[in-house]
Amino acid sequence: MHDIPWYIALLISFPQTLLIIEFGFWLFNIQLKTKYVLLLGLIIAGLCYLIRPFAIPYALNTLMLIALLSLLSCLICRIRFKYCFISVTLGVIICGVLESLLLPLIMKVMQVSMEEVVVNPWIDLMAFAPIFIITAILLLYTVKQKFILYDFSNEENKKHNTLGAVAAILIQTLFLMLINTSVIAGVEFSALKKAIPYLNLGLVIMCIVTLFIIKNIENQAKYQTKALLLKNHLNQVESILKSTEIQRHEYARHMQTIQALIELNKIEAAKKYINGITSQYWSNNILFHTDQPAISALLNSKNSVARINNIDFAVAVKCDLSNVAIPVWDLCSILGNLLDNALEAAAKDPEPRVGIEFKHENGSYAIYIINNGSRISESSRIFEAGYTTKGSEGRGYGLYIVKKLLNKYQGKIEIINKPKTTIILRIPGAGDCYDKNDSLEYG
Repeated sequence: MHDIPWYIALLISFPQTLLIIEFGFWLFNIQLKTKYVLLLGLIIAGLCYLIRPFAIPYALNTLMLIALLSLLSCLICRIRFKYCFISVTLGVIICGVLESLLLPLIMKVMQVSMEEVVVNPWIDLMAFAPIFIITAILLLYTVKQKFILYDFSNEENKKHNTLGAVAAILIQTLFLMLINTSVIAGVEFSALKKAIPYLNLGLVIMCIVTLFIIKNIENQAKYQTKALLLKNHLNQVESILKSTEIQRHEYARHMQTIQALIELNKIEAAKKYINGITSQYWSNNILFHTDQPAISALLNSKNSVARINNIDFAVAVKCDLSNVAIPVWDLCSILGNLLDNALEAAAKDPEPRVGIEFKHENGSYAIYIINNGSRISESSRIFEAGYTTKGSEGRGYGLYIVKKLLNKYQGKIEIINKPKTTIILRIPGAGDCYDKNDSLEYG
């Protein structure tokens, strides 16, 4: 390489470093203070000025830049080295790819050779200027669109082992970019040919590592799904236990009152109290029954929750559920999630109502879940893992589980928003319709 004036290093290396930092860290949603970015740019520009006279190959020079900038970002900005390394690598890749695309066109327009660009610093500066402008415009557009490639600040992403896969993919891309830019920079093909076997070996190793990482991510996703299903089942059991505990408390209170009335020999008052309790529970505490005891328990627990929250809860069972082609624990998970959402949505209406109806239509089970609460705004996204309109962490997995279970058992789900929110489940199974059914009165 050749010596360059300090001001040329400052006018090229400094803005180039700024672009690398801003692009790489922005795409991973890591915000750096402006003073740190400027300081990193000045340090790298100074280092580039000092090492430029040494005959360092282009690829090695780029790798040194990545290592130094990653280490300095880690020390100055106090960010974990792995995040700095991946961000800087992505920034170098983007700037390198743009340079390899634009530089041949610029040299053709300027009618100069690569040797002239390398030897003459002012030609180098004139060739760099349009590359810098185009890269800066692309960066500004990316920031304006708020495009994030992968969010390192997201706690859910940190739970998955996806960082290794991102790093492996970027390193492979970096290898290919270095080969491409080395060819453009005029590296002797004999030297490049000698290095190709080692580069190929590195790419093969990275591919194998990537495959193992992806397999590990798949296993983690399966484990997380099972954990979410188990958590959902436990929530259902907890809901039933809570309802039972409330009923037990009410029962104990009534028995204490009756016992006190009898000990005071107020028999007529005790009879009147008992009749009042009996009439209250006879009219309001309806028990729902299906061919599946677990589903019956689920429906009655949700009825208790609805009653506590003053929500009208209606159930119509118009078919035999004993032959439904989904294990009862998975079916309870599906219905529990959907009923929880329906009850939560209906609670926002002045006269909240929720209904569930079991039918057998066209050779399969059809389950209708209806509520008169708030509508589903983005029905195309509600089945994505982690998507929620509640604005709180740990939400957004209920409907994802529902969709995953339905896909597993060849079921279907349909959402109708007008006039009420109606969710229709289509589940395989040969069920018998009852001769006489009570219609689901829900109007």
